Amino acid sequence: MKKMMFVDGIVEGDEVCDGGQIDCTELDVSGNVSTNSGFVSGIATCNATCDGYNTNNCSDDGW
Repeated sequence: MKKMMFVDGIVEGDEVCDGGQIDCTELDVSGNVSTNSGFVSGIATCNATCDGYNTNNCSDDGW
């Protein structure tokens, strides 16, 4: 069973994020924080389970 995570502004345990957002250029195309981004623009938000980012608003082609 997955441990419940709560948005408290502190990344802890298995959390990748904690309710915040990040510039998509800081993520790879799988939504992981990376210096080799596959995205060119957009803002990604932390997903509901705090184990990654929602990249629906990220653009990988610049168009």
